[in-house]
Amino acid sequence: RGTTRSGFAPPLKSAEALLAEIRHLANPVPAEARWASDGVEDDLTNAPLAGRKAADILWRLRLVLAIELVIATQAVDLAKVARLGRGTTAAHAAVRRVVPPLDDDRAQAPDIARLDRELLANHKLLKEVRAAIA
Repeated sequence: RGTTRSGFAPPLKSAEALLAEIRHLANPVPAEARWASDGVEDDLTNAPLAGRKAADILWRLRLVLAIELVIATQAVDLAKVARLGRGTTAAHAAVRRVVPPLDDDRAQAPDIARLDRELLANHKLLKEVRAAIA
């Protein structure tokens, strides 16, 4: 719709912020053993912290993937692609069941969250694509 609309600029800014957070979270957790109780007990390998950081990274990666899927699906629609591969067709259809095309500016955070919740977090999209290419 030209320069009077934002289009996908807002979620792209969110994706950049998510990627910066992922890079920050990817910094290693210290792998030091510490001793308490005058050296009688060893504790705190920091493994729980590393696990939480990995989970935080995976959640952010799913959100980036959701943003990419919404934009790619819109690009396919706008390009009026005549034929897609089986897996891509399945992915496109799944995204469109959850997120309508972007026809005018609207808050896209709900679309991204819904896509994550309904297709990514539960691996439903992966299962549908695998079934389509099997």
